[in-house]
Amino acid sequence: MPNILKSRHKRLVNKIYPKNPYEGLRRDNLKRLLLYAHNRQENYIRVLTYLTTKLKKYVVIDQEAYIKITMEALNSVIFGIVNVPHI
Repeated sequence: MPNILKSRHKRLVNKIYPKNPYEGLRRDNLKRLLLYAHNRQENYIRVLTYLTTKLKKYVVIDQEAYIKITMEALNSVIFGIVNVPHI
């Protein structure tokens, strides 16, 4: 599916993942995601729902690096923190 046809929250969430998962979370795109998510309650719920869907997918296929990135993103969205230290 072309990226332009995806909803905004999905595009913003997908942009936080680097091509190489060992590079970690893309913080510049995470800031944009946080601004979008905390702008309206509906956006916040959509972002959290999509992140949990991606987390479930990565757990099933056992992608540890992407699981870590998704957990950091969930933590940042829930608590509104951009600079979450790497574990």
